[in-house]
Amino acid sequence: MKVHLVRPRELSGDLVAAWEEILRDEPALDSPYFRPEFVQAVASVRTDVEIGVLEDGNRAVGFFPFQRGRWSVARPVGGRLSDFQAIIARRDTPWSVPELLRGCHLSAWEFDHLLIHQASLEPFHAVVAESSYLDVSHGFEAYQRERRKAGSDSLVQVLRKHRKIEREVGPTRFIAHTDDESVFDQLLAWKSAQYRLTNLTDIFRYPWTVELLKRIWRTQLPGLSGLLSAVYVNDQLLAIHFGMRTPSVVHWWFPAYNRAYDKYSPGLMLLADLGRAAEGLGIRRIDLGKGDEVFKRSFASGSVGVAEGAVDMRPLAGAVRGSWRTARRWLKSSARGPVRVPLIWLRKVRDRWAFR
Repeated sequence: MKVHLVRPRELSGDLVAAWEEILRDEPALDSPYFRPEFVQAVASVRTDVEIGVLEDGNRAVGFFPFQRGRWSVARPVGGRLSDFQAIIARRDTPWSVPELLRGCHLSAWEFDHLLIHQASLEPFHAVVAESSYLDVSHGFEAYQRERRKAGSDSLVQVLRKHRKIEREVGPTRFIAHTDDESVFDQLLAWKSAQYRLTNLTDIFRYPWTVELLKRIWRTQLPGLSGLLSAVYVNDQLLAIHFGMRTPSVVHWWFPAYNRAYDKYSPGLMLLADLGRAAEGLGIRRIDLGKGDEVFKRSFASGSVGVAEGAVDMRPLAGAVRGSWRTARRWLKSSARGPVRVPLIWLRKVRDRWAFR
């Protein structure tokens, strides 16, 4: 196995074809995050994106896209915007983690949403969590029946609120995808306000993040498309979501809504509308991402495991990282009262480095 480095703009037609062939053979890699177009979109707004190409003889058999950080530490493409990570390779492709890092001239690789199915990386998992999804492959009605059978009435309540807002306020209208610039701008404004309200880092303060979303929004290719959805009531914007999709998978990424209509759960109303429209759009799954939010637990059909951890070729640095991760988990589990203050501060310091 040989490894050589290329920049995303240097991906030849043959390399893209090899990449796409792997994706076709590996259903676990069907997320938009694993598309070469996503890597190229991030590379168009950042200068630190590289791809390690794994070769068997003269044939490309795997790809390792990453961002090269300080001290040659690899991080996910898109940084904290990345909700799925993996080596793009078939399950039966033999490769060595140390050889991969040496071939890419890396000292370490940090990940936080790594698919757990690749056995070579299992020893480096520190924390495993679940990433939820909606299975709409058999249509919305079948999804509704599955939720009722599972004992969840959250979807029923959202549909009831949908009917209620139409009685009390006016008719609603759902648009699966719009190219209206004012809708995109309103999403950014609502989302920034939400970040400030919840004391989270406003990621849209960093110009590259906004430019990346714009580029993906304007991307309408067979393998990857931006998806800007909106729901209106009386022609007034009620909720907006921006995500990205492959032909069959949507990633639920940036939802926001008009807080004047909070009692109607407009964000979840939009999710239900997207689920209802999924069959006509060719969508079989809506990925919700990692997290323990109530709506994910109640709306999800299932989940896949994702891991946080690191591969570090420097023993001392690896030990320090492990201690830091343990301390951070303790702070999160004790995040109340005075302990919450340093946790918020540490999160903001981490995000400042992550989005720079």
